[in-house]
Amino acid sequence: MQRRNYAKTAVTATEPPDARTLASEAPSTEKVETDVLVIGAGVGGCMAALTASEAGVDVALVEKAWVDRSGQAGAGNDHIMAHLNQGPNDNDEAVNKWAREDTLCDVSVFDKVVTKNIPEVIVRLQAFGVVFFKNRKTGDFLRTQSLGQPAPWWLMIRNADSLKPKMANVLRKSRVSVLNWIMITNLFTSPGGEVIGAGGFNIRTGAYYAFNSKCTILATGDVVRLAANSTGNPYNSFISPYGTGSAQALAFDAGAEIADLELGKATLIPKGFSSPGMNAIAGMDAYLTNSNGERYMFRYHPLGEKAPRFDMVRATVREIAEGRGPCFVDMRHLPADDRSMLIDELLSVDKLTYRDYLKAKEVDLSSGLLEIEAGELNTWKGLLVNERSECSVPGLYAAGASSSIMNWGGLSVAMASGISAGREAALHAKNTNRLRIPPREVEREKNEALGPLSRKRERSMTPMQFEDKIRQIVARDLAGVRTEEGLKRALADLEELESRSASMFAKDTHDLMKLHEALHLLTTVKLLTVGAIHRRESRIFHWRNDYPEPREPAQHVILQKTPGEPNMIRIEYRDVR
Repeated sequence: MQRRNYAKTAVTATEPPDARTLASEAPSTEKVETDVLVIGAGVGGCMAALTASEAGVDVALVEKAWVDRSGQAGAGNDHIMAHLNQGPNDNDEAVNKWAREDTLCDVSVFDKVVTKNIPEVIVRLQAFGVVFFKNRKTGDFLRTQSLGQPAPWWLMIRNADSLKPKMANVLRKSRVSVLNWIMITNLFTSPGGEVIGAGGFNIRTGAYYAFNSKCTILATGDVVRLAANSTGNPYNSFISPYGTGSAQALAFDAGAEIADLELGKATLIPKGFSSPGMNAIAGMDAYLTNSNGERYMFRYHPLGEKAPRFDMVRATVREIAEGRGPCFVDMRHLPADDRSMLIDELLSVDKLTYRDYLKAKEVDLSSGLLEIEAGELNTWKGLLVNERSECSVPGLYAAGASSSIMNWGGLSVAMASGISAGREAALHAKNTNRLRIPPREVEREKNEALGPLSRKRERSMTPMQFEDKIRQIVARDLAGVRTEEGLKRALADLEELESRSASMFAKDTHDLMKLHEALHLLTTVKLLTVGAIHRRESRIFHWRNDYPEPREPAQHVILQKTPGEPNMIRIEYRDVR
């Protein structure tokens, strides 16, 4: 295999080849050899690739979109969490305590993978050219408090839509080989179960790629196209809609332990507009009010509007359900400068059309209220990792929102975990001999990946039709309060849909990407449902009417494929340490 640098590969605006073209011209097979393979070029994957490369190993970073705008930070990000060790609630101990109480994170893992690396994240971002707002009086970082944190840990980013392009520019100057437009469809494993690479195809050319690596880092983010939103468009999301559970599905198929997918994540959004800004809204001291004009959050949490995100969502849903809706964001009491900063600098980061939305709704936030609703249901967590960012399968690492250490810290947690995974994977690669992928395995996986292009279209489903059926099941049984009956019904319907997955066809290579995304989404939602059935408690965004209280001690619900039984899932409960 030949090492190649794809960082400056030219991109031409051509139509993806259709099934007929590919049938007459057999797609080529590109074989790429690298020490560390990173799948997913969000901020976690980018940071993993950079730190692994700095350790002196060959790194290939694979992304199904374009690295400059890929991942959750593709459009930008207005806030980043960082403790600066400036007080009793501003140190490693406070961050670890918060992570343990607010989410299901093993403290020793979170400390080594995230907490110890967060200061480096801020240093690196400033070196990339990212600029933070400063306090005009002191010159220190301007910081706010929100989302249940005990101190003002949030730093606000100036010109936040430039964060990802600046990171991409650093990558282009590095030794990392960046391959855009590659959809990964499988992980290759050795007879002993070690991950030795991955396979996928170029969504623009149809060429199949076989990556042979000493170790692999999965960093494809959380699962976003999970449920329909109030706009009716699954791609109309403030976070990247291309997160469809690839890391979770690929890792599960390779035999890795998957944990806590059922805990989920959601937020509050403007009515009919998927762009929340709740971190900025709460951090800048805006209020949440009901139809009676009451600030209702203090009925549910002592921190009021600065409560954890799931408490804000749960409280708002309850206010509406009990007849005190609709609910609103109230900024009328804020100083004009703060209100202007929210509208002009912060809220428009998630979507540049935020101001257009306000104008169309005839909402003037200096004198009026902004109606809100619960939305943006997605998953986080997934690949259970240890203190070295390793998964339970040898040769496999995870970073960012697809790993079990993810919590409300957002981008800083993703980047800190990327630093950890990159360094640990580089160390592994330096001390590991390469295992070759048998050519017959490459050919078999190539045929499996590209096969849907040659399927007959009569009485078949398109990928989006297939996905819509998944979202219908999620909306019915998984999106709100969950019941034993509803969860088991959802699982039965998902399994029935799975039996029809071979009927999906793809008309071209871009459609083929959507097909594999749909398959990954199905696997992840099925795992979420199994986890929800076996988590007999209510915790974070997992609400069960038959088990309304959290159980102690807190436990991971861990799922793993049963060896030799591809349709069987092993379930294990493990105390959170």
